[in-house]
Amino acid sequence: MSGRSPGVRGGPGTPAGGSRCLLILQRCLAIQLQKVALLSEQRKTPARGHDEPEYWMYDSGYLLFQGFLEANLKCFWNASLLEAMRLLEFQGYVAPGVLLVTASACALEVVRAAWARNVLKPPNNYVIAVVG
Repeated sequence: MSGRSPGVRGGPGTPAGGSRCLLILQRCLAIQLQKVALLSEQRKTPARGHDEPEYWMYDSGYLLFQGFLEANLKCFWNASLLEAMRLLEFQGYVAPGVLLVTASACALEVVRAAWARNVLKPPNNYVIAVVG
């Protein structure tokens, strides 16, 4: 028997919410963003036991998504990326810093390819850590 929980297999005992969640996640792309600390802030604050300040809880996922779109809609020379950005829809935000977006399979593949070629741009004051 696999180590999966019964709700993941999709059998007769699967709760309706679990299968809906899997369906949404299959059509999503996760974009992990990390906030860039300004050099002046790094010099002023003493080193603590962890890297990330607690300010991530004040980030709005939708505003990050809007910033992500704004940054990438400036790539006027890449028509396929522009079209993919127009098709992207905000699906959710997992704190700290993971945007969930959805679009057609082709548009998601264009976004993945742009990430692989270092063409994908993050919102201001962020870097893209992972796309997957």
